[in-house]
Amino acid sequence: MGKRNKAKATKPGTGAAASKKKAGNSSTRAAESSKYTVEDLLVKIDDLIERFEFEAAQKFCERALQINADHPQLLETTAAVLLELGNPDQAHEVLCRAVEISPDSGHVKYMYLGQMCPGQEAAQHYVKGLAIMEHTLQSQASAVAAAAPSGSSSNVSAEDICSGYCSLAELYLTDLCFEENAAALCTQYVTKALELCPENPEAMQLMASCRISEGNNEGAKQLIVKSVDAWLPSEEAAAGAQPAAASQGDEIPIPPYPARVAAAKILIEVSEHERAFAVLEGLLDDDDEVIQVWYLFGWAHYHCKELADARTYLIKAKELTVKHVCDDMEMIAHIDELLTELGPEPDDGEDDGDEEGMEMG
Repeated sequence: MGKRNKAKATKPGTGAAASKKKAGNSSTRAAESSKYTVEDLLVKIDDLIERFEFEAAQKFCERALQINADHPQLLETTAAVLLELGNPDQAHEVLCRAVEISPDSGHVKYMYLGQMCPGQEAAQHYVKGLAIMEHTLQSQASAVAAAAPSGSSSNVSAEDICSGYCSLAELYLTDLCFEENAAALCTQYVTKALELCPENPEAMQLMASCRISEGNNEGAKQLIVKSVDAWLPSEEAAAGAQPAAASQGDEIPIPPYPARVAAAKILIEVSEHERAFAVLEGLLDDDDEVIQVWYLFGWAHYHCKELADARTYLIKAKELTVKHVCDDMEMIAHIDELLTELGPEPDDGEDDGDEEGMEMG
């Protein structure tokens, strides 16, 4: 009698029935995805971004990319989420893909790349992005005049373009400051920003920097005072230093920390010390571990011949150079130079005085 063939044992979850079930699940997922368009998912992604739920937003980006991997707006949004999650390399790759797909429309990708790339490459991205923004703004104006849709997926304001020109101008004050015609290009781009928004504090501050580089401290003083006076009351009101003024139109936002540090530095250079102290106080309230702020406070007091206060702030700055990594060797050297000049703290009962004979560095 022949041997009976034993049925082959089948692992749970395998076999024809399980494969059929798996295929059914895949079909279900595909059917669910097909219920939504990329535009539907972008609305959800934007909502998650507004709520700072970036990991969830990334998952929806991945889901949307499965529907259309070459959707320009989706690629820009995905890059923004990746940047928030600390993945700049992936974001750069996605943005470059967006440029390949849609090189002549959509400014957002170029403005992101301008922030991420070095030197001339950054400048080229900003220039391209600004050209698209200006064209979009003109299209919007024409559409309003004709009472018709502009055809653009993202609206652009004069303030947006002003901010873009400020970013481009700042490149020629920093990374590209040694380029030929850097000063002229910086002034040219800031001028364009001010033509669009004459009262913009960021643009006025940048023009003040241009005026200082030209040796025109009086012109710089007028600009930086007007710039700082536009937003400083809001900062002081937020800190409780004074009651908020009556609202007159849109409130001017308080600039980011680095911009306020730069403003304080310009104010000291043009001898607007009281305003500089006010700006520096606000910076210390926000973060009292920044070496440059303590240094600038000491430097301002030194200029005012308030030597005891200068020493106190400079000593604190020196202490922070030990606590935190600092690659600004020029600033550290100046702190050491000033502390050497000021000497040790006087004994009780003694006073630094004004020390008229002390040179101002």
